Amino acid sequence: VRAYLARMLASFTRVDSTTVVYRARGLTYQRHFSEFDFDDVLELAGLVELPYRYDFYKRLADISLFITGIFPECLPGSKGGNAQLPEKHIGHSGRTLRDYEKDGRKYYDLASTYDEAKEQGLDQVLSQLAENFTIIRKPLNYLATNLMSKRHKDWFINP
Repeated sequence: VRAYLARMLASFTRVDSTTVVYRARGLTYQRHFSEFDFDDVLELAGLVELPYRYDFYKRLADISLFITGIFPECLPGSKGGNAQLPEKHIGHSGRTLRDYEKDGRKYYDLASTYDEAKEQGLDQVLSQLAENFTIIRKPLNYLATNLMSKRHKDWFINP
């Protein structure tokens, strides 16, 4: 689990976005998706068939764990502050801490059932993350509070 958490944290040091170009009713449209925006990843997951959703489910769960672990005070219904993450970073749906916990459990559990999880040796790890989501985010809370707090509030300020 520790190795997975380290890789998961590293995946948020640089977040990519994807642009999907599509045609509808004779017009061409572009839609930008951020891999840090829960709603964007959820929408992308809905565009692919069920057998190909493993990476999306894992990312949805990772986003949930990262946000509840590193920025819990920025979520509606959480204790400890009224800080806000910009919508572009947490989605537009107003998810609460409890919503992210529920979704994190759900998507780690779903991801653990895929053959890709077994092939990568992650099926048991993802199952443990699903079962112990609230406990596993505690070390991330500790990191955020004790090791990252000096620059914590500056991370999402636009230049």
